[in-house]
Amino acid sequence: MRHLLLIALICNAIALITVPVPAGAESADSLWAEAVSLMDASAGWVPGNIYMHMQEVDKHGEPKEDRGHEVWTRLYLREDGEVDSEMVKVLDNGEDVTEKERARAEEEEEDDDGGGRMTMESYSPFDPEHQDGLAASPTGQEEIVDGRLCAVFEFVDERKSEDEDDDNDGTVIGKAWIEYETGIPLKIEYTTDPLPKRVKKMITTVHYEYQGPGEWYAKSMSIRATGGILFIKKHFHMNMAFSEFWRLPDEADSSAASADAGTSP
Repeated sequence: MRHLLLIALICNAIALITVPVPAGAESADSLWAEAVSLMDASAGWVPGNIYMHMQEVDKHGEPKEDRGHEVWTRLYLREDGEVDSEMVKVLDNGEDVTEKERARAEEEEEDDDGGGRMTMESYSPFDPEHQDGLAASPTGQEEIVDGRLCAVFEFVDERKSEDEDDDNDGTVIGKAWIEYETGIPLKIEYTTDPLPKRVKKMITTVHYEYQGPGEWYAKSMSIRATGGILFIKKHFHMNMAFSEFWRLPDEADSSAASADAGTSP
């Protein structure tokens, strides 16, 4: 059960205050467009290292006795230009099960006709290619995230696919926190309809990091999920941390060309 739910979660990652908007801050109506533009300029970043910790908790969110399931993964660029992944280390309740999990992953990849490689095409409501089916509106609330004043948005993202087997087909409902001063998204929180198989409830929270023009990406993701069969329910927390980012060559070259064009006389 744990293994099935883990696959479903990986494949499909503040107190409220009311304060005046500071002088010179962007209007909430323009912030969403700024966020979409920022994602477009930041395409192609890949986390070189991913740490994932998944643990069963009780109904109050307190960890059970075991230490959970931990996975360290490395993402790298193959010679053919494709992104691939390497399972570096796996601990199950503190026991090293790396070789066992590597063998399992290889079997699953073979059964999937080579389609089992990890990808990092994670969900974002700011994707410029999916704005037509998305409705976003400011709530009129403001919150502090990472010490920065943010406007809070609600969004509903309906994604329709012509492929009946497309797992990404469905509706995403959530909130986004965008910094007033810069238009930088700092956090999103969402759920999906329908939910993954055997999952009864799931909330995903993503925190972002901004390192400069064209360098914006997710630094962490947490998932709070409840899954089970019939009357048997289990609660899980999964936390992921992303680091050592590198950029796909095509995107890096494209950004450099755009920068050069912007500085040409």
